[in-house]
Parts: sequence; structure tokens; C-alpha cells
Amino acid sequence: MWLPGLKWKKADLCRDEPVAAIPAEHLAEPSPFRRLVQATPNVKAEKHFAKHLAPVQLPPLVNGCEPMTLQIINNATCTFCGCVCDDIQLHHDEVRIHEARKACVLGTSWFLNHTAEEKYPAALIDGQPAALEDAIQMAATLLHEADMPLVYGMSNTTCEAQKECVAMADMLGGLLDSHTSLWHGPTEIAAQLGGKVTCTLGEVKQRADFIVYWGGNPAECHPRHFTKYTIMQKSKFLPRGRKDRTMVLVDIRETKSAKAADIFLQVRPGKDFELITILRALIKDQPVRDEAIAETGLTREMLDDLVHRMKSCKFGCMFFGMGLSMTRGKHMNSAALLTLAAEMNAFTKFVAMPMRGHGNVTGADVIMRWQTGYPFGITFNRGYPRYNPGEFSTVDVLVRGDCDAAFIIGADPGATMPQPAIDHLKRIPTICLDPHVTHTSRLARVHITTAPQGIAAPGTAYRMDELPLPLKPALKSPYPSDEEVVRRINEAIAAKPFWLPDGSQPQMITNQVWLTDSRSLRCTFGGEVSGWRCAAGLVPWRGFITVAVRLLACLTSLRNDGRRQQAVLWHSLVGSERWSHMARKNIWRQLDNA
Repeated sequence: MWLPGLKWKKADLCRDEPVAAIPAEHLAEPSPFRRLVQATPNVKAEKHFAKHLAPVQLPPLVNGCEPMTLQIINNATCTFCGCVCDDIQLHHDEVRIHEARKACVLGTSWFLNHTAEEKYPAALIDGQPAALEDAIQMAATLLHEADMPLVYGMSNTTCEAQKECVAMADMLGGLLDSHTSLWHGPTEIAAQLGGKVTCTLGEVKQRADFIVYWGGNPAECHPRHFTKYTIMQKSKFLPRGRKDRTMVLVDIRETKSAKAADIFLQVRPGKDFELITILRALIKDQPVRDEAIAETGLTREMLDDLVHRMKSCKFGCMFFGMGLSMTRGKHMNSAALLTLAAEMNAFTKFVAMPMRGHGNVTGADVIMRWQTGYPFGITFNRGYPRYNPGEFSTVDVLVRGDCDAAFIIGADPGATMPQPAIDHLKRIPTICLDPHVTHTSRLARVHITTAPQGIAAPGTAYRMDELPLPLKPALKSPYPSDEEVVRRINEAIAAKPFWLPDGSQPQMITNQVWLTDSRSLRCTFGGEVSGWRCAAGLVPWRGFITVAVRLLACLTSLRNDGRRQQAVLWHSLVGSERWSHMARKNIWRQLDNA
């Protein structure tokens, strides 16, 4: 056997000697006719083969057996960041993934650091290994006994599991929140204020010849965003790829993304809103003072050139990160940029899109908007969803100490939140679902190990442009999926008494009050009055008071709902313009005295 870097010479054995005459103990040697005499290193040979020959990497041994044949999954989906790249080729065996082709450095680490090995116990209760069923029953008991439970996270799990989490919060009458309240919550608020003009990343790839990154660093946070979706791609409408595109980076400091930019604009910290407002004025040819421009750290020539390029492009796109949404101004910064993109459509096609961080945080927003009507910061403590960021956001709730139990899934608040919030998580019973034992798992009463999404658990994930993509798991995990665990916890909670007394549960309006006579109203609600709606203006206001008095029993049951919340009259009743102030006053007086 010849090895590079070693010098060999012939042995003194005679070639005419038959092979059969060789002693048996020598047959195990590399060669009976060539024997190593000296093994001095050959430096020149070592350099040669190190330069031209790459080492062959073989799969590791499985339980001491021969290497297994690798299986290949094409077009797998990476759920590490908001890009959710769906063109990854995975080479794997039954235990681990050995290669993730086309994946970035972040995605490669994501795939290669998850295995099908049973590294952790199925569950932990108070830090001790426990059976999965015992942990599920313990979690259901802790959540059911809480007065204000919190369901948080959901950004690193599937949409199917997120739907079960919404059902859990609704069933418990608790709080529901995701990573959006920490990162792009101001962007969601801005979109509610004035809407947004957006598109898919496929349209950006095919058509966008002018791209602006504002307050983000995609070179380090979204490494494939440049090469897969924006500046490097060749398309039907941009056949030369990078040569047909112009990239502008706006940030307070020069990052690695600046090396890929054609124009880098360094704005002063905290002056993003002023700069966007100036750009909105310049595109409409409105006068702007030089002093106002100088306060942003830029010059008029820079802004005039930027406005000219924006107006002359065929398709422009603005990507903005947390450098815009989580600095001074918050949602007003995001609203200003979304408004700038909308106003640019008077001159050319322009869109705007937030750079989402976690793999399926966009899916959490979509699922909660679909199920509740709101994207984050939701409470069900009156029996129906209410939305108020700042009051029902996770950090605010934990710092104030409002919640008395927490259900954490697809998140690690013990490593990312402020210390007062972490201290409160230590004081209350916390349930954690995660593929690994995290910082939150160590302070939780109950930890349940689950299969990682997209690697060992199937489902659906949303890309940052709100496009759903299927997940193709490569491994078969010994642990259950998030969806299965949350569904089993919900079933255990449903078997317990409801958190409101019987007969006091608020119900949605399913029927109307029909007008039968100018002086009387007939209510048909399946035998029980649980809510009402009437066309104001058809009956005098005295008739409304009469109907409201007949509904006092229903309103009184809503007043004390187990959360000691004051009863609320339906907006269709108190918002009627035909009601006089005295009518409203009489209703509330009778309600308070009931």
C-alpha cells in the first residue's frame, strides 16, 4: 500500500521465490513483495498532494457498523430565517443530515446540528425526567388553574401548531403573543394605520431593478437574500442580473452589506423619520430647507440623486429591518416608509417589505390575523379577542407581573428578554416546548422535548412575503411534533371545567332583532337572549331602553365573568346616533344597580 509523503524501496526478497513459500504470518502485510524500509517525510510530495487531492469524507459509522448509504431530499425548506429557502438539497441517513447543499452558513448550521438521536428525556417536570403523558397532564393542570395564562412564541414552529396555540389561548381565556411584539410589532401597527403596497419575492427577483435596504444587514442576517431573491439573480426582464440592478443601503453605520451596495447612505441615529419625510417632500417637488437635510447627516446632492433614481426605475422595492422599526419613532418610522412606497406609485411601480427574522414568525402573524383578526398582543379574558399592544404584549405583561402562568413554544425568552421579565418567569409555573433544553427549559416547571420543524416535523411555514411553503422533513424524530403535543394538552384542558361558570359564557350574536311593530320589538335567539342588534332610527329611543332592560340578565352575566371584568354593552347599541345622552345614562345606571 503506497502512501503519499513516504519513500519506499524494494525489499530484499527474491522475485523468483513462489508465493506459496511465503510464511502465513506475512500474508497480512500490505504487500509481500514491497516492504517499508524507511519512512522519512517527503515535504515536496506532501505539498503536491495537499494541493491537488481533497480528503474523501465518508459518513460516520452507525453503531459501529458499516457506513450507510445517504438519502437525498431535493427542494427541502430551511426555516432558520425569514427567507425560508425552499431549494435546499439534503443528504442524510437515518440519524443525521450530513450535507445541506445551497444552504447558507446559518442554514447549514441549522440542518447539521439537529439529529434523530434521543439526546434529551421526553419530558422534564421540576428538572427531573418524566413520562410524556404525565408532563401533558401537568401542563394542562397548571394552565387551567391560572387566572391569566400567557401563550407566547410560535415563531419557530409550524402553522398547524400555531393554530392549536390560538385554540389554547381561546379555551383558557388568556393572552396570546408572538415574537412580533419584540421585533416588527411597530411594522404591523403601521400597516394597520395606512396599509402597505407589497409583492412576493418572486416578483422582486424577476422585475426589481432598484432595491433599497433600510435599517438592516442582510449579508449577515439573511445571507441568501442577495443571491436568491434580489441583486444577483438574472431574470427574463433583467437578463444581466447584477449589472441591471441598483442597490442602495441606508444605515447608521457601515456593515458588511455595504460592500454589496452601489450607494451607501449613512444617516444619523434617530433621524430615519426625518429623512423619509424629506424624501416624501422631494418626490413631490416641495421645498426643503438645507438645514433640515443637514440634520440627517446627508447632503442635498445625495438626496436629489436618490430621488432621481427612484423616479426613473421600472420597479423599486424597499426592504427594511429592525433598525427602522425598533428605533426612536417606532411605528411612525415604518408608517412613513410604507407611505413613501405608496406615494412612489404615482411615478413608477414601488413596493415595501419588512425583513422578518425568525423562520415562521410571518406565519404566526397570518394565523393570528386569520383566527382572531389581530396579529399579536391579544387577550381572550372577556371571552372574545381584544387587541392592545403595550397592554397585552409579552414583555410588558411579564415586567408588570400580570400573568400567573406561561406556555412557551418555539421561543427562548429566558435568553432574550429583559431581566425583570425572566425573573417573573421564574416565579410562575412555566411550560416550555423545544427540541433542545434551553435557558427557558431550565427555569420551567414542565419541559417537553419536541421534533424540530422542517427537519423532523412536517407542516407549513410562511416566507417573509407571506407565501406559504410546505416543509419536507428528512429525519424521523423519536419525539412528538409541536402540533401533537399542543393538541393533546388542549384535549386535557377541554376535559376540565370551563373557566367561566355555567351559563355565563359570552356568546357571539347569531340572530337579529326584527321589527314587528313601531312600539314593540320581538327577539328571537333560540329561546335565550344572549346578544342583540337593531337598526337604529326605526324605533324611538324609549323602545331601546325597554329592550335593554329586558337584556339586563344577559349583561349582568357578562359583568362578572370570572376575570372580574366590567360588562360591556355592544357597540351597535351605545354607538347609535339616535340615542340621547340620558338614554345611555339610564342604561348604565340600571346595569350598575343590577
